[in-house]
Amino acid sequence: NDAIFYINRGVAKGKSKQYDDAIKDFDKAIELAPRNVSAYFNKACAYALMKNKNEALKWLDKALQLAYSVDNVLKDEGWKIYLDDVDFKNLIAKYNKQ
Repeated sequence: NDAIFYINRGVAKGKSKQYDDAIKDFDKAIELAPRNVSAYFNKACAYALMKNKNEALKWLDKALQLAYSVDNVLKDEGWKIYLDDVDFKNLIAKYNKQ
């Protein structure tokens, strides 16, 4: 699956702190497989690691809409800086009720 290729490559780029390039790969994965929750979540993570909160939460919301696990978000290291953020808490609470 081509989308998986782009997700994996994006993750590798993210680990090398090449966040802009990683986001381009996640965008391509979303284009190829619009229901692939992993692409949305990893795009959100890239923005979170860039400390771009608004974009990070926007894409995290999309991942959660596609049924990404709230528990997995809370366990992910990239989101630790947002654990006390009111906007992050509100977004998590919105999906924790479902």
